[in-house]
Amino acid sequence: MNYKTCSKCGITKPVSEFTALRGAYRPECNECRRPAASDSQQKARLKKRRDSGLLDDEMRCVRCGEAKPRGEFTNPAGNLRRNGVCLFCSSKAELDRLIKNAESRLARNLAAVQKYQAVIDDETQTPKRRGTAKSNLKVSQAKIEAIKLELAELRKSGV
Repeated sequence: MNYKTCSKCGITKPVSEFTALRGAYRPECNECRRPAASDSQQKARLKKRRDSGLLDDEMRCVRCGEAKPRGEFTNPAGNLRRNGVCLFCSSKAELDRLIKNAESRLARNLAAVQKYQAVIDDETQTPKRRGTAKSNLKVSQAKIEAIKLELAELRKSGV
């Protein structure tokens, strides 16, 4: 087994306790290197935060780009959101998704109404099929009214 002496602590250790770097090993052992790396990472984070103009308790939303307090990035459980999107932007995205979903359901039901109306108007269809189409037409029209109300509520809440 190969051994190497750490340049920081001076202890001779197996090379397995050193990080390989371009075919060789780093001069300091992993145990000595970790605190220094964590210190330099912390300094780099602080420098980046200072350069961005953010205060210690602020974060920048990746969607809107605004600097906001960290509390704007927490979920209902109080945990920090890891996606970097503020609560306002994430709730706006959820509202947009709900509106798009309702509009899609409305379009499907409008198409169904046209299809049922065509069956009802077609004199060659059997009375049973035309009766089924009439009942389905009523159901689809009721769904359309409900979806229109839902869309109105969603749009009103988004203003």
